Amino acid sequence: MNYRLDPIKYAQMTILCSRQFESIEDAITFLEEAKGRLTLKHDALKLIEVAQADKKLSLGKHHDCFEQLESIKRLVE
Repeated sequence: MNYRLDPIKYAQMTILCSRQFESIEDAITFLEEAKGRLTLKHDALKLIEVAQADKKLSLGKHHDCFEQLESIKRLVE
């Protein structure tokens, strides 16, 4: 049998896995690579981008976080 995972659930599992990385930079890279597997799945991509913004905020990259969230906001609107 061939099962397909719901893109949102895949994104949620990917975000949970990203929390296992010791380096936040590695977690951001991991999430970026996961976005490549979710082309045309806009809701799942936005969820991963929000998680990336959260990780950038943890690094103190406030400007990068703000830019990413503004980009997501424009896409949602």
